[in-house]
Amino acid sequence: MFFDFNCHFNLLLNSGKNRPIIGDFFKTMKKKGFNIDFIGIGAAKAGTTWVAKMLYAHPQICLSEPKEVHFFNAKRPFIRNQNNDNYQKGLKWYEKHFTHCLSNQIKGEFSTSYLADKEAAQRMKTHFPNVKIIVCLRNPIDRFYSNYNFRKHRLQYEKRNLDLVVNQKDAYVKQGLYYQQLQTYLEHFSMEDIYLIFFEDIKNCPEKILKELYTFLGVDRDFLPEDVYEKKNASKMARLPNVENWIRGLSFLVVSLHLNWLIVLLKKWGFNDWVMKKITKSYTYPPMSQDMREKLKPVFEEDINNLENLLKKDLSHWKK
Repeated sequence: MFFDFNCHFNLLLNSGKNRPIIGDFFKTMKKKGFNIDFIGIGAAKAGTTWVAKMLYAHPQICLSEPKEVHFFNAKRPFIRNQNNDNYQKGLKWYEKHFTHCLSNQIKGEFSTSYLADKEAAQRMKTHFPNVKIIVCLRNPIDRFYSNYNFRKHRLQYEKRNLDLVVNQKDAYVKQGLYYQQLQTYLEHFSMEDIYLIFFEDIKNCPEKILKELYTFLGVDRDFLPEDVYEKKNASKMARLPNVENWIRGLSFLVVSLHLNWLIVLLKKWGFNDWVMKKITKSYTYPPMSQDMREKLKPVFEEDINNLENLLKKDLSHWKK
C-alpha cells in the first residue's frame, strides 16, 4: 500500500502545536550548504536537559536527533580514557543528525561532553566560526554529586564508591573546574559568543532565562513553552541495565538511515517518555555528607574565585 508521507506527517506532527510542517522536510534535504547556529556544551547535570527541551519547543529552532551527538569531543563522554571516533566520521556524518530541520529554522545540538574536552572548541571554530555557545553552570560540588549518582544508578557505569572517586580526582570531578574550561573556549570565541545559564536561575526565574536565551539566538523571545516550569531529568534509577544505552545506539542507527523523521514522530506520540517510564524508576539519592563537601571545597575554590573575576558575578553561595 502506498503511504503518502507528506500528507500524514503534516497531520501528525503539526497538529495541536505551532511547529513547522514536516512535509517541508523533503525540501530541506535538497538545500545546499550546512551550518550550525548554536552548540550547547555542558556542563552535565547543570540544567542542560531543561534548556534543550525549551529549545526543542521553539518553532524557529531545530535541535539535532539525538540531542547529544558528541561529534567534536576527542574523548568518549561516559567511558574513561577512551577516544571518541565520531569526529573522524566527518561533517557528512554530523549533518545527518539535522536532516529533519527546515530551512527557516536555526539549528544546533547540546552535548555535555564538549565543555571539558580540550579539543572541542578548536574543532567547532574551524568548521562553524560564527556558532553561538550555550553553557549551563551549577555549584560544582552539587553538579559532581548529581553526575556521580547518574552514572552509578542510571547509566550503571560507575562501580567505585564516592570516596575513591574523590580521592582519585576523577575526570568528572574536574568537570566542575568551569573557569579552566571556559578559558579554552575563550581562546577561540569571545564572551559575546557565549551565553551562560546558572542552574539556580533556571529554578528561580525560568521565563527570564528563556527570553534572554531566545534573544541571544535571534528567535522570537516572546514564545513560551507550555512546560517551562516542569522539572526535567529528575533523578532516576535503571530498571533494566544497559537498555537505555542500547536505545541511544539505536537512535544513531536510525539517523544513519536518514530516518530522523521517525524519531520526531515517536517523540510527538510520547513514545520516548513511555519507554523511559518502563526502563527507569524514580530515585532519591541521600544528601552528600558535610565531611565530603568540606573535602571537595578546596578542589574548586580557586577556580570559583577566578570565575567570579571573569564574569564579575558573586558566586559566594557556591563556597558554603
